[in-house]
Amino acid sequence: MPDHDPLNALNQDPQAAALLSDPKALSALLGSKEAQTVARLLQQAGATQLQTAAQAAVSGHPEALGHILKNVSKTADGKAAMEALEQRGRG
Repeated sequence: MPDHDPLNALNQDPQAAALLSDPKALSALLGSKEAQTVARLLQQAGATQLQTAAQAAVSGHPEALGHILKNVSKTADGKAAMEALEQRGRG
């Protein structure tokens, strides 16, 4: 049976693992205006829908969460925020 622990999956990515091991950097990223914009847009997508998608992702089925994020990235604010977060994550 495959391991569906999202933390293990993140730790397989060197950039994600480095970010997770640096609490100050992670806090700065999560507290950034870009992260707040993405969080706001995700909430607008529907809290129930988001919760269901997040639970499915934790269980090894990230498709629904990916769909929500794709829709968020189609908005001008969402696209800009996600691109900025990606740049920040690269350091």
